Amino acid sequence: MNYKESLKYLDTFVNFEKKAFSADNFSLGKVRFLLQALKVDYQRLKYIHIAGTKGKGSTAQFCASILAASGYKAGLYTSPHLVDIRERIKILFGKDETMISEKKFAALATVFKPLLEKIRKENFSFFEIYTAIALQYFIDCKVDFAVLESGLGGRLDATNVVTPLVSIITPIDYDHTAILGKSLKKIAREKAGIIKKNVPVVSAHQKTQAAKVIKAKCRMQGSGLSILGKDFFAEKIIAQDDSVTFNYVSKAFNIKKLKSKIIGQRQAENAALAIAALKVIEDKGSVKKLNYRQGLRKAWLPARFQVVCRIPLTILDVAHNEVSFEALKQNLKDYFPGKKVILIFAVSADKDFRAMLRDFCYEQLILCEFDHPRCRPAQEIKRVYPYGRLAENIHEAYSLAEKFCNKERLILIAGSFFLAGEFLKVKDCKTGNR
Repeated sequence: MNYKESLKYLDTFVNFEKKAFSADNFSLGKVRFLLQALKVDYQRLKYIHIAGTKGKGSTAQFCASILAASGYKAGLYTSPHLVDIRERIKILFGKDETMISEKKFAALATVFKPLLEKIRKENFSFFEIYTAIALQYFIDCKVDFAVLESGLGGRLDATNVVTPLVSIITPIDYDHTAILGKSLKKIAREKAGIIKKNVPVVSAHQKTQAAKVIKAKCRMQGSGLSILGKDFFAEKIIAQDDSVTFNYVSKAFNIKKLKSKIIGQRQAENAALAIAALKVIEDKGSVKKLNYRQGLRKAWLPARFQVVCRIPLTILDVAHNEVSFEALKQNLKDYFPGKKVILIFAVSADKDFRAMLRDFCYEQLILCEFDHPRCRPAQEIKRVYPYGRLAENIHEAYSLAEKFCNKERLILIAGSFFLAGEFLKVKDCKTGNR
């Protein structure tokens, strides 16, 4: 199979990113069976595993970038993607960051196909098979470490078959409540499902209910727990024009004036999580002295409060739940105080758009849709926000926003990974950092 044929073949498996599902659809035993059938010797790799509601992708990127800057080859597995599905599987080494090639992707899919056909009756998902491709690719590339972001939840996620050197839990909040549970306690139980026996855990500061669940799970598993804001800190966070600087502080280890191009106060906290986790494995002797400063400076992710155009001033952000919109609101205050916002908004059907928009300040609201079966009809949002202007798609929405924009205003595109991805596909904007 060539690359296009490989993608077409994988699309014959159920894709829960495009349709409704429940926890009953998943089993770690099923994933282990899949990996065994595909002869993926995943246990030979060294892992860093990340779960949470917000900041998983950034934290994963920081971890991989620090490892790469320190002379290690790091595999990075994240989801979802923005433009190209191969964004999910990357190798970072030195100054280089590369997606899996179309040729290698097709080769792995071709090897897996006859094995998959023998076990197709087990109804494996696209994500489970894609995870298998990622792990085999990392094995073939002889990575020193694999950084895995859980797709959804944690307890039953396909990535949770691994036993990592350290587990990271980013901030937990309400999201995917139809699947993970409607209480923070239930959601936290799913996220804390990545905690393994005697494996150290590094956690963001959590709301009380979530914190209790994580602490109890760590006690039960005999896992040491380090908490942001208690055991280590991101201090003196300063928003600069094209970066964020901060000090990392802990009892045994301090670094001053760290800088990240992935900007915002929350990103400084995500970076601190990555540092704390890697310090755990450094102290164990699993790595030599790490170059935290250079690794953070080189880390980059698109669509995280990214200025994609200067005229008109346009910001692209993948914020897609209440907690990420709170961070987005703070970033606007820090980086563009006084600017009025023209918000282009679209959202998936399972997201609480009311919570996202409730306390968000904007002058104009433009509602559109993206080309995905999970997209919530813009007309449904307009019933709640009747003053919102309707646009058929992101191209039409952006053209409308340009008419309203001037030196006192900025255009903000937010609400979904899918919306951000479509914008990057259709607009010819410079996508580098500021």
